[in-house]
Amino acid sequence: MKKTKENKTNKKEDVESTKKTKNSPSKKVSAISQWYKSNKVMAIGILVIMAAFVSGYYLKGMLIVATVNGNPVWRHKVVKQLERYYGASVLDSLVTQTLIENEAKKNGLSVSKEELDNAVKEIEDSMLGSGTTLDEVLKQNNMTREDLEKDYEVNLLIEKVLASRIVVTDEEVQTYIDENQDSFPEGTDTEEIKTIVKDQLTQDKMNAEYQVMIQELKGNAEINSMVDYYTSN
Repeated sequence: MKKTKENKTNKKEDVESTKKTKNSPSKKVSAISQWYKSNKVMAIGILVIMAAFVSGYYLKGMLIVATVNGNPVWRHKVVKQLERYYGASVLDSLVTQTLIENEAKKNGLSVSKEELDNAVKEIEDSMLGSGTTLDEVLKQNNMTREDLEKDYEVNLLIEKVLASRIVVTDEEVQTYIDENQDSFPEGTDTEEIKTIVKDQLTQDKMNAEYQVMIQELKGNAEINSMVDYYTSN
């Protein structure tokens, strides 16, 4: 009886082992491999079609920006047109931005995330009563919040770099107040007037010093332009 039971158990294990072998991943991989060998041309064709579809989908926007009655408007033509009319000013702006970033880095100056968030919040708050939102304005100007933050980061860096180059004294503030007494409403707090005047004089000096600083930075930098946008067609 014992042998009979053992035989049945062994047969059952053999059956289970056979089932596992039939359904094992290696068998499935082997079957796929066999199909690929038998249909190699078809498989390669399918892969080529899939690759062409995927690359075409992602590259379409990079090569073609629009179609007019089925005719493509090529992206390189748009870029060439933009460079023709705006290349010089855009290049000058990017060169200036790089010089400012380098100068800020040299002086150990940077802009924190908190400063950027506060700057963006000020803009959002100023728009509360205008019936529009910051996101709507950005969309109309084809900009993102990241673009806005980048612009403000550069502006804040400019202010920090210039702050070390200018000084507004108490005497200058008082002189301005004395010469413009009639422009201040009666009853205005004296300290408030001084703060407003100092901020205005600081801004005026920054605007003037900015041009001087940029000319100095350009004069001391090695700038090599690979394209002359002033003469290229």
